[in-house]
Amino acid sequence: MSSKRQGKWGRHGQIRSVAPGRVFGVLSLALVVAACRPAPSTTPETSAPAKPESTISAPQTSTATSEDEATKPAPAEVSAEEEAATAAETEAEPAPAPEPFEYASLDDFERGGVQLEVTRRVATGPLPKSVEVSPDGKTIWVCNFGQVNVDNMWVYDAQSLERLAVIKFKGNAVETIWSPDEKTVYVSNFKRAVVEVIDAQSYEVKKEIEVGFNPKIMVATPDGKYLFVANWSSNDVTVVDLAKGEKVHRLKTGKHPRGMVLSRDGRLFVNAMYSHQIHVFDAPREKGGGSPKAHDVCKYPRHSVFSPSEDRLYVTCSGADKVYWYDPETMRRRGWATVGDNPRSMAMTDDGRFLAVADYSSSTVSLVDVKEGTYDTFELPGAEKVVGVAVAPGPDLVVYATSWVTGELIEMRPKNAQAAEPSDASVTDGE
Repeated sequence: MSSKRQGKWGRHGQIRSVAPGRVFGVLSLALVVAACRPAPSTTPETSAPAKPESTISAPQTSTATSEDEATKPAPAEVSAEEEAATAAETEAEPAPAPEPFEYASLDDFERGGVQLEVTRRVATGPLPKSVEVSPDGKTIWVCNFGQVNVDNMWVYDAQSLERLAVIKFKGNAVETIWSPDEKTVYVSNFKRAVVEVIDAQSYEVKKEIEVGFNPKIMVATPDGKYLFVANWSSNDVTVVDLAKGEKVHRLKTGKHPRGMVLSRDGRLFVNAMYSHQIHVFDAPREKGGGSPKAHDVCKYPRHSVFSPSEDRLYVTCSGADKVYWYDPETMRRRGWATVGDNPRSMAMTDDGRFLAVADYSSSTVSLVDVKEGTYDTFELPGAEKVVGVAVAPGPDLVVYATSWVTGELIEMRPKNAQAAEPSDASVTDGE
């Protein structure tokens, strides 16, 4: 590989032309539309959402303590004033910023780089749609799309992959995000056109918020006041006032909005997947979204993530088997990397160096290294239709993927990396 590099954050690789994306066959939009390769859909379900009726199983807890905890001395007494001052100082302490690095020039991009291998796998419910790791890295949440009205979500311990809890509600779960304060989890309920509001510690469903038809991706404002919800079948984004717990208005988009990101300056970028566009709303909290603009991009833009400095908008393009990156200011394409067949979800490491991509049709996971200019695609033996992907927070590269057909959560790490201690959960027994 050439040693040439181009710029630090804020500089981009060269633009290259791309072969036209493939055209997909026509499939009907049914309950499993999220599992299918991009295709035109039929009229969505239009019945009114049902009232909340949820039951939640209590998480299994353990009273065991480590040897260190059993032998360490009791803490010294601290006054209430000292405790309050320490807590305030801890809350005010910002997280360390990721180390900046130089992007690889596109002339340097080649197949290779870090090699991933499957380290552990465990059973999920039927049709696991998405996987997310909690911000503290301790738990893994899987939405079982095919588990309708019961056992919708399974929560795993990230260290052992043992199942900690099962969350149940009417409908079916699609995607998951955390509130900025990490106390609440929002889950889009595809069938019932609502968002489930779940306590992140007790796993209890607190309430539901009505949104548009077949909600998918969500994003919250940093102040925790608003939630934006992309509605696949009503072709719009619902704007939710979280303090009131209700929708305040909607933003019209192109056909089948899915991927969505919010910039630090408040702009909302929405992938209208079947219009092959990205819509940019400069004032999404306002009715009408300010002065929205639609930008033509690749064929079937599905998922989006920002680089840490927001100088790149990465987009999985299901019709081109590539990840493209765009300048968020001009929406001009600046580069790309090749991935597997029909890329779906995408996740980025905290430092912005690696992009992990779920390749649905090839049943693979691709890894793009934007620092070293490499990409590669990795098989997950036995998996079929990889649809969800997530990466663990922190310095270690740990990738989690879901296998739609076989119902599995699969962990991947760089070869020769040490995985967590094996447990009884490292078998696909589903219990």
